[in-house]
Amino acid sequence: MKRIFTFIFFKILLINGGLAQVFTNTYYSQNVIPQLVVEKSTIYTPLPSNWHYTHHPSIVYFNGKLISIFSSGINGEDEADQRVMISDSKDFKIWSAPVVLRSPTVSGNVLTPGGLYVIDNKLVVYYTENGIGPKNSRTNVKLYAINSLDGTNWSESINLDVSVFPCHRPTRLSSGRFILTGNRSFYYTDHFSGTAGWKAAVRPDFSPGQTATLVEGSIIVHQDSVYTLFRSTGATYDGFLWQESSKDGSVWTAPRKTNFTDNNTKSHLGRLPDGRYYYVGTPDTLKVNRGKRTPLVLSLSDDGFNFNQNYIIASDNYVKQFAGRYKDGQFGYPYTIIHDGCMYVILSRHKEKLEVMRFALNQLNKTKTGNVNPN
Repeated sequence: MKRIFTFIFFKILLINGGLAQVFTNTYYSQNVIPQLVVEKSTIYTPLPSNWHYTHHPSIVYFNGKLISIFSSGINGEDEADQRVMISDSKDFKIWSAPVVLRSPTVSGNVLTPGGLYVIDNKLVVYYTENGIGPKNSRTNVKLYAINSLDGTNWSESINLDVSVFPCHRPTRLSSGRFILTGNRSFYYTDHFSGTAGWKAAVRPDFSPGQTATLVEGSIIVHQDSVYTLFRSTGATYDGFLWQESSKDGSVWTAPRKTNFTDNNTKSHLGRLPDGRYYYVGTPDTLKVNRGKRTPLVLSLSDDGFNFNQNYIIASDNYVKQFAGRYKDGQFGYPYTIIHDGCMYVILSRHKEKLEVMRFALNQLNKTKTGNVNPN
């Protein structure tokens, strides 16, 4: 009976991609890491009279302009009345003054943006609203979506009947299915709009003898499986990302520790137009930089598992101007898009200044050819 159970267990793992290769990077073993030529632009810098907390950024190209969203709080993270802001630019360099896209429906609640996505010629924004309970616990968590045909006029809020904080905007598979992760919880829908029919996926527990607090996963699609890389946090932070995998987003494998270093921040994964896989984040875990979320690094991979081509995107120092809860980290929560031959990276600086960077992809050594949808 034990042999039969073991066979079934490993068959399930194979079906869901659980015995796939472990992700790894070579950040420390690369002797010289080239610095990319990067343009920078500031979307928002708080003044004493402004709200001082800025985080959870996303960016998209839609209707002839770049559009960014982000969370805005009075002083610090996840405090009462946090809202979702929006700003746009036609040339990357000059951004409109941010305006409130959505405010809490109940005074004292908190809004957290969950990404934005162009779906069937509509721009969809996801965001979560929650109350604040004892010891700053999150209560009555609800995921919403709004959509727009022009990026200016927006629909009424749509309750998605899901209690989750999306780590990034949903990922769409070639089948049309949308999947998202809110920390270790996974959800999926086959509805064409991306705003209906969301279901909870099956999520196995840790393997015996393993445990970690895993948050803020970034999804990457391989030819035969979908993978999510999480960071560990709190007392279980170990300086490495963890991975889970699935065939179609409905059933996931148990978490597995990788050999990919992480400096305790959300990262973002994707594919270049030439077919290579990329990671943007802060992989430096040396003592001098531990927890500082710096430098910002682009890592490339031919096979999507071994990220062995590294570039420095940015390593400059921003000095925090205003006090506030959890306002740490030089390069916070990077999110990327590819547009017109460039990669755009939006991020927060010490969770108060919002920056966007871009660099030409022709700076990267090419090793593959092909036509890949970077979304």
